[in-house]
Amino acid sequence: MDYAASVQWLGTMREDGAHNASKFGVELAGAVAAQPGGRRLLRCLQPKTGALQWLLTFAGEQPLQAFFDDSHDLWFSHFSQLTSSESPTTLRTLLSSYRQPLRQARVLLQFLFPLRQSTSLEHLADQLIPAVQEAQRYAGFIGAEVLLNVQDNSLQLLLFWHDSQGCQRYTADKPAIITRAIEQLAAVMYKPQAFVVLGVSGGTQ
Repeated sequence: MDYAASVQWLGTMREDGAHNASKFGVELAGAVAAQPGGRRLLRCLQPKTGALQWLLTFAGEQPLQAFFDDSHDLWFSHFSQLTSSESPTTLRTLLSSYRQPLRQARVLLQFLFPLRQSTSLEHLADQLIPAVQEAQRYAGFIGAEVLLNVQDNSLQLLLFWHDSQGCQRYTADKPAIITRAIEQLAAVMYKPQAFVVLGVSGGTQ
């Protein structure tokens, strides 16, 4: 597993922020790449709502903590000026499975839910690996990533796609295996959300 620790920034784009956000994303990608242990910046947007999701990924807990100690607050303050933002969320990568380079991703389908108190890491893997394997049957599927929020014990399953058509077919089918997996793991079930991938900088996997 290449990526071990991430910080997620969430916000809603201000009307005058689109151009500046693009420029800032390029600058931030360079900062993440220059940080020892820095791996990747994933930038996503929901066009209808203006919701932004940026994911900064590092090789482990120590590089992530070094970024927080060094320059995270400064970069996040710039992000906050472009958006009405929430606080950063620290995440841990549990599973990464990519068939093609992640740079090719154009759509992200996010399943987000709080975990049941009794859920173990072994149980997570048992439930989610078959769900990812099921998604591989669909044209346009690139891969998946599972992120655990270490602050509130919630989980994100991120499914990456070449285009919206494959993602739409998947969501229309509502494969039973992913539904059962989430029913087994989730304390509360939320509707999956689709994001357009604005850019992936750094590692291709």
